[in-house]
Amino acid sequence: LAAQMISSVMECLEDYKVILLCDSCYSKRAILDTVKKHDNLELIGAVRYDTAIYDLPPAPTEKKGKTKAKRR
Repeated sequence: LAAQMISSVMECLEDYKVILLCDSCYSKRAILDTVKKHDNLELIGAVRYDTAIYDLPPAPTEKKGKTKAKRR
């Protein structure tokens, strides 16, 4: 059902870049096959319910180890 819904919506969004964010229940073959059919559709799967995305990760540096996060 979800794959059919995605296909229906993507017909209207041909001019847009679309990112589909879902938990692991939806990262199955039917959804993956639907994502492959559309060049402007990407999938981010297996996301936890408490995930918070604020910004893109920092650019890599030549230093070893984890980079420090910016404070807001």
